[in-house]
Amino acid sequence: MSRVCRSFSPRVTTRCKLMGAAGFAADPEFFGTLAACRDRGADLATIRALRTGLQVVILNRKRDMLSSEAWAPMHPYLREVEWSDFVATPFDLQGTGTGVINCYMATNGLPDDEVKAFFRSMAALAALAIDHHQLIRRDREQARLDERARIARDLHDSVLQHLFAIGMQSKALERQAVELGRSGEAILAMAREFHETSVSARSELRSIIESARVTSLDESGIAASSGTRRRSLAK
Repeated sequence: MSRVCRSFSPRVTTRCKLMGAAGFAADPEFFGTLAACRDRGADLATIRALRTGLQVVILNRKRDMLSSEAWAPMHPYLREVEWSDFVATPFDLQGTGTGVINCYMATNGLPDDEVKAFFRSMAALAALAIDHHQLIRRDREQARLDERARIARDLHDSVLQHLFAIGMQSKALERQAVELGRSGEAILAMAREFHETSVSARSELRSIIESARVTSLDESGIAASSGTRRRSLAK
């Protein structure tokens, strides 16, 4: 059985995110209970693995935790399934934090070198899966930003040109209305209104386009492309 926990920080806070649990019941208060144990002086092997980047192996972990008052808030949770030894295997994510796979070993299932190497391989695969998911999410976000930029270009190239043409035509109409004298006063007023409206619309549209471009730049953050992961699946 195993519990997979992803964390962006070596602290037990809401910045930790539980990715999955096998055998244990879902507990929305898991990290709060874990923090309570930490405050009582409990040794959090998961956090130690995250901080050091090293695999942590503890034999008879369940027995020791159940006999410790520091772990009292977690005792009902620990009794849910049968297990004895504990292995925490950390992994790195591409620029987004760290994670750890916690494995709860059955009684008499001592984690030898082969088993520990297997857990390291599973941690590497978990990191690859999470990285792949994040890359897909970033690609989708980039596609959305690219579409926004395309729409902004289309607005600039097409709509602004039409508004500019309307402004030019309204000015021409103004000149013709002036030549008509008093009989052209109504046309002159309408032409000037058209011209002012086209100028105002162009100004507002430019502001909208500029805002969209700035928002796209802020959201993309000019992110650097992720490097290719080169890690051994089993060391």
